[in-house]
Amino acid sequence: MVFGKYATISSTGKDRYGRTLGVVFLGNGNVNAQMIRMGMAWYYKQYSDSVPMQQFEDYARANKIGFWADLNPIAPWDWRKGKP
Repeated sequence: MVFGKYATISSTGKDRYGRTLGVVFLGNGNVNAQMIRMGMAWYYKQYSDSVPMQQFEDYARANKIGFWADLNPIAPWDWRKGKP
């Protein structure tokens, strides 16, 4: 979505590993929200209470968009738990 384009990040801080947290924008478009709505990103409820982001994920799930088309998609945090 942003490869080769000028994107901006609105930082909301750092995680415990020192990585930047934030919202990616392409023009006025919120890339984070678009990716969740397209079923290409998970909404991490443990760290956010964003109603719109939850609604975007609900929409993608209900319409089996992106990885929600899989019968049993595995959340990244669950996948990482199973790794050594």
